[in-house]
Amino acid sequence: MKIKNRHVYIFDNKGETMDRYTILIGSTGEILGCNETPFAPMGIGQHCGNAVDNRMNITFGYSWRDRCNVKKCIKEEVENYVNEARNDSAWLGVEVTEVSQLPEDVILFITQNL
Repeated sequence: MKIKNRHVYIFDNKGETMDRYTILIGSTGEILGCNETPFAPMGIGQHCGNAVDNRMNITFGYSWRDRCNVKKCIKEEVENYVNEARNDSAWLGVEVTEVSQLPEDVILFITQNL
């Protein structure tokens, strides 16, 4: 789905964990996690790392960006990550396909982190 003209993938584990929503930003591989109220005092809204860096650092080391076509690697690794999540709903939950399915605060959290 697109938010602010940026492609994002959102998975909802229906509250199995405190960070119910996992958000993957397609253009960078950044991963965010939040619950329904990320701005509340007891809410959760956090940066969880980068899916591409996690995988590429293990394979090629921390200098992978110097030796690879970065855009191509990001695109391929994001696709791999999303396909793995889609094939195993127990991992991140089910994919959210419509922005209207998300609480307003979650949309705001995503927008502020793009």
